[in-house]
Amino acid sequence: MTRFVLVALALLLPAVLSAQDSRRRIDAELNGSLVFGNTEQMLISMRTGIERRDSTVALRTEARFNYGESSTEDEPRSVHRRSWLGSINLDYRPFAAQVPFLLATVESSLEKRIDIRYSGGAGHKMNLVRTDRSTVDMSVALLAERTITHATTAAPAAGAETLARWSARFRAQHDFTENVTFRSETFYRPAVAELGSFTFSSTTSLGYRMNRFLQLRFSFQDHYDSEARTRGARTNNDGELLVGILTEF
Repeated sequence: MTRFVLVALALLLPAVLSAQDSRRRIDAELNGSLVFGNTEQMLISMRTGIERRDSTVALRTEARFNYGESSTEDEPRSVHRRSWLGSINLDYRPFAAQVPFLLATVESSLEKRIDIRYSGGAGHKMNLVRTDRSTVDMSVALLAERTITHATTAAPAAGAETLARWSARFRAQHDFTENVTFRSETFYRPAVAELGSFTFSSTTSLGYRMNRFLQLRFSFQDHYDSEARTRGARTNNDGELLVGILTEF
């Protein structure tokens, strides 16, 4: 948890220093789900981001944290999910049809048995649709990635792995009305040397704007890592349906 806080502060500091610039945007989101009865399960998901944008450069920093506990009549309460991620993205000429960019991320995941993973690289984004109500873009990037894992009973071998990875992203946004919004973002990241080794993540959400600053949001998230079980995880896939609040200003 301490490491997550330090990373989040480091990533958000450049944007905070420009907080009086009218071209900045700050957003924060809190989601959760709860199951009770024979099986009890709780999941909390938090995200915050700051973006500063003009016609030349767009800089966005973001931090995410997930935490979940579960228990049954036969098993005591235990932590089944604890992960965090920090990212920074720099776009050059963000309003153009063709946009080069740089990106870097650092993450950790208990459920995927990732102690720490660093990645960074460069890519190219294509703005396919940009209107007052809709935006659609696609991007491709080449990343260098290093993953460090610790030994577990299920996976006694521990160590570090460095590889090159492709990253393809599809993103779509549409405002049905002034109050109802749709957002979708999908990542596919195969290893360059072995396309069968990949990660996939998708987030789809529907939001209802309650006032100028608050939005009620329903989100479905799906995350897949083809190598998670080899690192000792119970499954390669994790998904959840969440309800939460988003604020933007």
